[in-house]
Formats: sequence, structure tokens, C-alpha cells
Amino acid sequence: MNTKVSVIISTYNYGKYLKTAVNSVLNQSFNDFEIIIADDCSTDNTRKVIAEFTDPRIRTIVHEKNIGQAANKNSALKLARGDYIAILDAD
Repeated sequence: MNTKVSVIISTYNYGKYLKTAVNSVLNQSFNDFEIIIADDCSTDNTRKVIAEFTDPRIRTIVHEKNIGQAANKNSALKLARGDYIAILDAD
């Protein structure tokens, strides 16, 4: 039986940390997961970092207006397909 985990990474101007956070999930021995990156209208290089990922398990939401941390996480939760949810801070 497969257990799928949705890893939610909410970010706002954490481009310098985001690659490390995402790779920490991708490098796990358990691989039945999806990563949902929710960008809350970052003004740094976050979008560029997100664009570098090609793993099909990664999905992204990019908000054009800053909606705040809670609403940003909730937008990602609405897309989650996993039986379990894991919240991972981008930093």
C-alpha cells in the first residue's frame, strides 16, 4: 500500500533557502510524495529558483499579490492530494 505525502513549502522572499529545502525532500529514501511550493508574491529570486526544478512531483502556486502566510499555506493545502500533509518551512 502506497502512502502519499503532500509536502507544503510556503515561501516569501526565501529564494536563497528554497533550493536546499526542496532538495531535502527530493533526497529522501521515501519517494511517494508531492511537493507544493506556494510563493506569496516574492520580490527576490524565488521564482527563478522555482523554475529550475524539473521533477514532476513538484507543483507550484505563484500569487501575484501578497496574501499573507496563512492564506498562502491554505492555497497550497487546497491542491494537496496526499493522505498526509507535511509542512516544511522554506528557510
